[in-house]
Amino acid sequence: MAAEQLTWLDGVPATSLPLPDRGLEYGDGLFETLLMRNGTALYLDRHMERFRRGCECLSLPDCSEQLRADIVAVGASPAAEHPWTALRATVTRGAGPRGYAPPAKVTPRRLLTATPLGRDAAAQLAPARIVEVQHRLSVQPALAGIKHLNRLEQVLIAAEVCRAGADEGLVFDLRERLVGVGSGNIFLVIDDALHTPDLAANGIAGTRRELVCQEWAREIGMDVRTGELGRADVERAEAAFFTNSLVAVRPVGAIGERVFADHTVAARLFAEYVRSCA
Repeated sequence: MAAEQLTWLDGVPATSLPLPDRGLEYGDGLFETLLMRNGTALYLDRHMERFRRGCECLSLPDCSEQLRADIVAVGASPAAEHPWTALRATVTRGAGPRGYAPPAKVTPRRLLTATPLGRDAAAQLAPARIVEVQHRLSVQPALAGIKHLNRLEQVLIAAEVCRAGADEGLVFDLRERLVGVGSGNIFLVIDDALHTPDLAANGIAGTRRELVCQEWAREIGMDVRTGELGRADVERAEAAFFTNSLVAVRPVGAIGERVFADHTVAARLFAEYVRSCA
């Protein structure tokens, strides 16, 4: 069966977006990328909690219950015919008059797009080849952690990665502090502990990062330390992996010329992931 993308707007199948829309005009909104298994969204509560934090940050009306209902309804659609589906849930501030100022009355729009993943998400992907990108991520604590719609920096990072023929890009910010990879959170294995960047100034607080920090690392007997990391920490790392909702935990095979041969920790964490979503 050919991969077919399905789209819903405010819970109804759709192929177009009404205009005007502040999400298109200003990136005024939020999104979540979820993995569905046989029509059921994995770790939905964690996604909804981050979405609610985003609504609070952007002063958007909390439509999380409606969005949850939309996501659950996808499980009764043809999207559930596929064993694994990538679901993007986008919420914009909706229509409004010209200008940056948010309208006094807001009716959010909920846009869902389901795409067959095309692979078995219960099988860990091969170690990734990563390059350090030249783009430096901006520093903006007010938006740190949430998945807002302004993703131009990630577009530029992805373009660099494509030009380099790599799988992912290692990202530092304007202060030369490690943030993550273009589409996920990074962990470094140093002295038998997991180290991951603090996200107080930028980056996204990923659901799988949260699971590693709160559950999976504990299950394999490893401590997680969060803090400022730099290039020197990358150079002394014994192993590395990154996380996001579609790959769960993917080992890093190389960063530039630096090769990582030991992927034991990433494999053990992925095994915890498989057990937790069985």
